[in-house]
Formats: sequence, C-alpha cells, structure tokens
Amino acid sequence: MIRTAMGGDSMTGSLTGPTPRIAKLEGASTSKSRYPISPYEAERAAKFHSARDRDQYIVVHARLRMILAGYLGLSPDLIEFGYRLHGKPFLASPRSIGFNLSHTRGLALVAIGRELELGIDLERLRGNFAVSDLASLTFAQDELLSFYSLSPDLQTRCFFENWALKEAYAKALGVGLRLDFRKIKRAKIPSALLPIDLEYAAALSVLTKGSYSVRFYELGNQVPDFSVAVPKAEISLNFDIC
Repeated sequence: MIRTAMGGDSMTGSLTGPTPRIAKLEGASTSKSRYPISPYEAERAAKFHSARDRDQYIVVHARLRMILAGYLGLSPDLIEFGYRLHGKPFLASPRSIGFNLSHTRGLALVAIGRELELGIDLERLRGNFAVSDLASLTFAQDELLSFYSLSPDLQTRCFFENWALKEAYAKALGVGLRLDFRKIKRAKIPSALLPIDLEYAAALSVLTKGSYSVRFYELGNQVPDFSVAVPKAEISLNFDIC
C-alpha cells in the first residue's frame, strides 16, 4: 500500500485547486501510459535492483506529477522539475509552489505549500535495526543521555522520530544527508512530527515561521480526479523555532 498526504488549503495560503488526499496503490501497473515520468526519473528508476523498489519509485513520482498537475491545471506530462545543487527538486514554473516528497516501503508522503520551503521525511520503524549502535551518529551529545535512559522499544521509536525530524529539516534546507545530525538538536529546529500509522515516523519542516493547519485527505485506488473531499484529519503545527 502506498499513501500520499499533503498540507491543506490553510497551510498553502491562497493556493487554490484540488484538495490533497491519500492514495492507496496495490497491484498497480507501472506502465508509462498510466504513470508518466520524465527520462531523468526513468533513468533513476532503472538503477533500483529490486523490482518492488523500482515500481514504488515510478508510482510515487508519477503520482506526484498528477497531484501537482491538478493544482496547476496542466497535463502531468507538462510538469517540469529543476534540481538544486544537492538534488532537491523544485517546480521549474511556477516557482511559488513548494513541495517535497518522501517514501519508504508501503507509504509515501507529499507536502505542498505556496511560498514555503518544505521538507518531509518518512521512516518505517524496524525492530531489528541496531538503533543503540547508531544513536551516536544521529543524536546531539545531550540528547544521547535521554535516549539511553529509554527501554529498547522506546529507543526504536525515539531513534526514528529523531531521524525524521532532522532529515525533514535537512531536506527543507536543501542539503539532505550532508547535514551533521549530531550538531543540531531536535528541540531547536522547525520540524514537527506528523500523526500517521504507528509503524512509521514522519515529520514536516517549514522554514517560514508561523502556525499552519495541515489537512489529511484520502484518495482511492484510481488516478486522482481531485473532486472536493472532506479532510480525514486536521492538525495545527507551529514552526516558530529557528
């Protein structure tokens, strides 16, 4: 199952267009006619060794095109991306709409906003992951004391939530994993956790100070028609920390 979620109208200011929703894609065909992607994206997809990972990449990036196309009133084939120095994608036109994408096996999240630098990250919690061994690479020194005081189960969630918060911030900055997570504290960055499935940790980062209302919408199995939908949930997040 793949899902996509985005911030709603109140998060995007005056942005108009179709409402963002959640997509479930099970057993979906990855044919180019159904899921249009660019030659660059096709080249990246071909580098995956796993067919499952390759298919998810194609479906998620094609869905992103469809969602953005709905906002802009364009065909998905006409959506053009540019890429910044460290690979962060942006809309070639109009540049006033910011977006960010994260996906892992079974789930994908998309954030969209007007005049906002956004970062979103999604991590699947893995109980067999040696989080205690890797903690020193991702936590600031004083954060480690709190981490090691937790039970093993809570350490797993804490590790992935910490990672999601910091990577979302790094993606909003456009530097990705080049940011040294040990030198930043989760309490001092403009990132907030998103309430999604318990087996995942997800975070959104917004570099523009303020409070934003984030709406979650559902999407059926078919290509989105962007009809008016009722939000599944709505939360308010504050991004005054810098």
